[in-house]
Amino acid sequence: MDVADSDFLSNKEFDDEDSEFETDLERYFVFSTAKNRFFGRKIPLRVILGSGLIADIILWRNKKISLSVLVGVTFIWLFFKRMDYTVISFICDSLILLVAMLFLRSLLTSFIRILPPLELSSFLLPKGLLVSTAISVTRILNNLLMTFGVIASGQDLKKFLLVLLSMFLTLCTQLVKMLFGFI
Repeated sequence: MDVADSDFLSNKEFDDEDSEFETDLERYFVFSTAKNRFFGRKIPLRVILGSGLIADIILWRNKKISLSVLVGVTFIWLFFKRMDYTVISFICDSLILLVAMLFLRSLLTSFIRILPPLELSSFLLPKGLLVSTAISVTRILNNLLMTFGVIASGQDLKKFLLVLLSMFLTLCTQLVKMLFGFI
């Protein structure tokens, strides 16, 4: 036994009669492992994170997958944040590229008989889908407008002050970004 562990044996806070540990060895094991973990945890971090593939990725136990996730997230961050690319423009560009590729494939299949021609299934929307979607969006917008009306009329002072404070903080952060060039 280590000299540093002798303070465990002389420590009186672990000498409770109603302790859940039966032997000094069990108490020593729990004390020594909890002493070496962050914040004195008794459960390993992998168990807290769910002890699955996600925990392995976060804890870098599977280095290939963790590195590929890190590279992918970095690429997405560079693509959208640094190059000022938006999600809608990305979706539109991807759809344009897909349509162009399908058009070229159908053109090539008519000239070169290697590939079979594409059979696209018909895409039909149900009759009531657009109407029900419009009704749902109208309900959501009406609720939002009523909430804005309540806030703007001053009937709910707490919400009004919270909205005012959040708008002021947003304005301050925009001014700081503009003045100091923070990202």
